[in-house]
Amino acid sequence: MRKTKVLCALLVVCGASLGAARAGAQVDADKMFLTKASQSDLAEIEQSQLALDKSTNPHVKAFAQKMISDHNMLEMKMKPFADKDGVTAATTLDPDHQGEYDKLKALKGADFDKEYIRSMDMDHHMALAAFDTELEATQDPDLKKVVLSGRKVVSSHTNMADKLSTKMGVGIATT
Repeated sequence: MRKTKVLCALLVVCGASLGAARAGAQVDADKMFLTKASQSDLAEIEQSQLALDKSTNPHVKAFAQKMISDHNMLEMKMKPFADKDGVTAATTLDPDHQGEYDKLKALKGADFDKEYIRSMDMDHHMALAAFDTELEATQDPDLKKVVLSGRKVVSSHTNMADKLSTKMGVGIATT
């Protein structure tokens, strides 16, 4: 009888520890998503600002303006969750996005427009996959609502980028 009680107590403690470890891992996954989302928002905004300055294509300029508006809005919606989890908003581009920004900065005319749209299309396909993963994984019901809302925006951007890619002969990105 004593062995049974000890075994039961041990199972309860192990179960609680496992539950806490899973919860901690999910918080880490949420933090990673929020960090990547902030980095992606910054990249979309910076590259789109460059498109507003450099592009002469009205479709590219309209797309860029929408990216700036929508990604600023997404950043604001996720900010309370980032603040709660101690995630600081990105203020500088990561090396990959910086490389793409530098590449875009050196281009002009149709070459710029095609590379910008190719980059936006690829980034949005990757972002959509990240939103889908977070939507399934997060245990925070409030964050899940914001992620679902953000997923709809990113999905719309992905569709827009796909259409512009096709129209401009860039080809549609896949993940």
